Amino acid sequence: MLTEVGEELHVSLSAEGTVWRFRQDEPWTVTRVDGTVLLSGTVVQEAGLWEQAIGFVRLDDGRPVAYSFDIDSNWNVYPAEEMCRLAAYWAERDGASEVLKGFLDVRAICTEELGITPDVPETP
Repeated sequence: MLTEVGEELHVSLSAEGTVWRFRQDEPWTVTRVDGTVLLSGTVVQEAGLWEQAIGFVRLDDGRPVAYSFDIDSNWNVYPAEEMCRLAAYWAERDGASEVLKGFLDVRAICTEELGITPDVPETP
């Protein structure tokens, strides 16, 4: 992955040998090219959303973070609460949409696995 300032970072591969899907309890790391570990933790759970995967990691220090990865190899890492607020917004707005099914899964992960019950924002 490339950061906004052009720094190349590496995200660990899943046990399946692909970065498209991580499994629950897999180790997860983000490192610089020189091997410096920036983030390290364990995958809590991942949900599919249309043409991307959204997952949550419990960092070694206990904090949860969220990541997204799409078919164009675009990686993003967010505070977990931010992704949970976005999922709650879309679930409230269009909970029955098949396209948004992944966000419904994310919402369940937030509340059941992470204990995060966010306020629904007016706009994402």
